[in-house]
Amino acid sequence: MKRWFVKFSGIVLTVFCCLLFVACASEDEAPQDHVKPVISGLTTVKLIYGEEFNILEGVKASDKDDAGNEKDITTYLQFTAPSDVKVEDGKAKFTSTGDYIFTYYVEDDSDNLTIENRKVVVQTANGDSVAPVLLGMTPVSLTIGEEFDILEGVQALDKDDAGNETDITEHIQYTVPSNVEVEDHKAKFSSAGEFMVTYYVKDTLNNLTIENRLVFVQQVSFDTVAPVLHGTETKMIDFSTEYFYVMESVQALDENAFGETVDITSDIEVILPPEVTMEEGVAKFPKAGDYTFTYYVTDAADNLTIETRKVEVRNIYNCYWVNATLPVLYCALDMVSNDYKSLLVFTRTDTLNIDVLDDDRFIYKANGADVAELEQAKKYMSRIATLDEWSYFRAFLCDAFNQIELFSFIQYGIPESRYEIKLVSDGSWTYNTAFPYREDGSWTKWEENQRIYDGILNLARKGEYVHKNDIAGVPIYTLTFENTVAGSHYYSDAQLSQMPIMAAQRHNVEMWCGYPETLKSKDPRVQAEIDKAHMPKMAPDQMYADLTEEQKTEFLKIVNFDKKNFDSNYFEAEGDYLIITGTNPVTGSFTEDEFIRLLDQIVEDYKGYNILFKPHPSAIPSETVSPKIYDYLTTKHIKILPGRLPMEVISWVYPTVKMGGFDSSLFMAVPQGNTEFFIAEDSSKLSVLTKQLYDEGAFGNPKFYWITN
Repeated sequence: MKRWFVKFSGIVLTVFCCLLFVACASEDEAPQDHVKPVISGLTTVKLIYGEEFNILEGVKASDKDDAGNEKDITTYLQFTAPSDVKVEDGKAKFTSTGDYIFTYYVEDDSDNLTIENRKVVVQTANGDSVAPVLLGMTPVSLTIGEEFDILEGVQALDKDDAGNETDITEHIQYTVPSNVEVEDHKAKFSSAGEFMVTYYVKDTLNNLTIENRLVFVQQVSFDTVAPVLHGTETKMIDFSTEYFYVMESVQALDENAFGETVDITSDIEVILPPEVTMEEGVAKFPKAGDYTFTYYVTDAADNLTIETRKVEVRNIYNCYWVNATLPVLYCALDMVSNDYKSLLVFTRTDTLNIDVLDDDRFIYKANGADVAELEQAKKYMSRIATLDEWSYFRAFLCDAFNQIELFSFIQYGIPESRYEIKLVSDGSWTYNTAFPYREDGSWTKWEENQRIYDGILNLARKGEYVHKNDIAGVPIYTLTFENTVAGSHYYSDAQLSQMPIMAAQRHNVEMWCGYPETLKSKDPRVQAEIDKAHMPKMAPDQMYADLTEEQKTEFLKIVNFDKKNFDSNYFEAEGDYLIITGTNPVTGSFTEDEFIRLLDQIVEDYKGYNILFKPHPSAIPSETVSPKIYDYLTTKHIKILPGRLPMEVISWVYPTVKMGGFDSSLFMAVPQGNTEFFIAEDSSKLSVLTKQLYDEGAFGNPKFYWITN
């Protein structure tokens, strides 16, 4: 019996050990699981108010262990709903519109937990997440005893997400200070001071708007004249590069009871628009848009003046689309005066160095441009206008090619409120060929051109463009009125070249030239029309002089002018300088020998000067071009200035240097007081504008040089 027990015990022990070994082996070989489950299908849901939401529909949960084995554990999913949402059988019912967050969570067999949120947007059938707008919240000024109708002039408008507008004025409510008595919406004030009335209104989906309105109550006084606020005109700034100084140029003047004018600017208060803050007098705007600032000031007798000021915050772009030397220089002067994003297309290849222009700022630039480059620039402009509702464009065009506006901004459907045009002068063309209105009796010509311009403009506004042909793959369009066909070619179509003044009568167009005061007519009817045009005096030499030193340095870099090198090459000597300049003399009025005789007279008369010669770019004297003139200049030690460098720039950089030469558009753009002589028979042979300036004494008493047989 004892032996059996021992034998049985041994068997039991053996079996137990085997089972223990197997169990341990099984535990060691089981896959480990440290991977959290994944919940999928939690995209944002949009519902119409009244619809049910199946919380688990489309939502799945899956789990992987460390070995990558995957299984579906959707049945383990659980959720929590917002407290104000009723849930039955996994379906949610909403009591109002708005945004709701549902929380989903799931735990696998290894206790790995995953929690995810899901947004549910509940809206009306037309989708209304827009709060109402309260209008008529401007401050009010009263005297003690006057009644104030709280709801008079106040309106509430509401738009849904689709833009449908509803008047909900009847739902406006308000609160007033506890010391103000109100009866039938009329408030009575028993003391002077500032009071705040709070208006609020909800739309049908509980979108709430609250606005405060100031009420100023004053004592009755012998001084009944309110102060006058100045400097609150509408202002436009660029969102990225410019600042709005809230009090800059704003002034308050008051006439007291004794008739004295008192400056009370320091008493001005400002109410900022919502979302706008102010730091050290500078307004901080959250984004581009329209903002209204309210300025108010009270004098010693509690007379109140309130003015609102609109600030248009825009994303401003320059469009420099020009094709002549002076217009290109106008654009360069403007480039250094602001930091707006820009599109540059021009044909004067040597006038500007586009390699020095910042690529981040100049989002498109083309040197030696043709129709293809202009077309590309127009497409850039159109795309910007489409994508950015707050974009605004400043376009610079040659005055002779003002039709480009019709085939760009108007053709692309850009509203005139979103761009302005600068028609820049092409020199003598502006005052001569493009201006046939000087004489008495020119009304017939003006009337004809005005009719043509208005007709072409109206066709453009109606979109009645005709595809004429293609050039280099670019479609060319025309607009035809009566017998005039205006085309879209960059520089071949100048059918409206006599009509920049008509264009400048429009509110968003200016004509830039150095002498607008000379564009006069002896016909009073024509002059009355000219007076309607926007023609600020934009003398380029003065524009350069007004630049800061930093801006001048930048300008000279853009126009390829190395002043330090120029000084050492041409202005190294002591004493006064004279530059002889003008158009090609050999193919013009003189032979080489005749021109040398004329030069000899000038050199003799100005032998006390260091003389330089500035040739026309097309006729730079050399051993092969005008060789006799070249030899003469070399013999006389007269240095020849770079032909392709605009003489205008030289005259601006060296404003005290004397000059003289052939009558040309040059004299439209330089300091006239420096003109020593003209190469002309007499003043009667000068071009129209030059003669007019001469007759008015702009050039002083210049000499005249000419060769007579």
